[in-house]
Amino acid sequence: MKKICFLSLKGGTGKTTTAFNVATQLANQGLKVLAIDLDPQGYLTCSFGESTAAGRKNVHDVINGVPIKEAIRETKSGVHLIAADLELTTADLDMKNEGREFFMRKALEKVTGYDVVVFDCCPFMGILSVNALVASDELIIPTEPEFLAMRGVRQLYLKVVQIIQKDLNPDLEFSGVVVTKFDSRKRNHRETSEKIAKLFPDKVFETKIRTNVALANATAAGVSIFDFAPDSNGATDYKALTDEVVKRYGLEKKV
Repeated sequence: MKKICFLSLKGGTGKTTTAFNVATQLANQGLKVLAIDLDPQGYLTCSFGESTAAGRKNVHDVINGVPIKEAIRETKSGVHLIAADLELTTADLDMKNEGREFFMRKALEKVTGYDVVVFDCCPFMGILSVNALVASDELIIPTEPEFLAMRGVRQLYLKVVQIIQKDLNPDLEFSGVVVTKFDSRKRNHRETSEKIAKLFPDKVFETKIRTNVALANATAAGVSIFDFAPDSNGATDYKALTDEVVKRYGLEKKV
């Protein structure tokens, strides 16, 4: 079971859109996928067309003792989901026990039958993001081709990931940077993308996610880009990115 964390320290990088569409396309290829929403805003949950309202078991319930299997729901895309809601804003207060950084890793030990687990994290380093990194094998950082976003990638790697690797999860690999919202007509996008590639050689995915309004519209409709606009640039790009993920992480397509 390959566990992949999508994390960015800057909002608006297309992180959730990337996690959602990659998870969905992995499922389209026949893999069994579990997506875990660790952002109190619940954007990944909404992307799957699921409710963030209280009443159905979610990540917050798991933190408070509900068996993790009871919080798993099946979505119309075929991806299984553990949803988030605003109650997760209290996670740093709720998770007080010693070893709280390992909570999600231990919870997943009771989950079987999946090929891939995808974490979507909030855009800051709280206990939920730490849990995702400690539980994961691979880290993918989506980033816009802008200076501040590139700086966020460096900070995440130099100040956070290396600490996690040293103290909490030596098996974590910083294995991928995805350039999102790319517009080849913009000189600064081309130049910044080149700088990112030089900063992180062999880490940057070849596929760039081009600026595409259909991606935002698909999210608003609660469906993947493959269902909303299968012939769009967004669908083409996320199919190509998912193929890279499959190849890079040794996954096997089943359809």
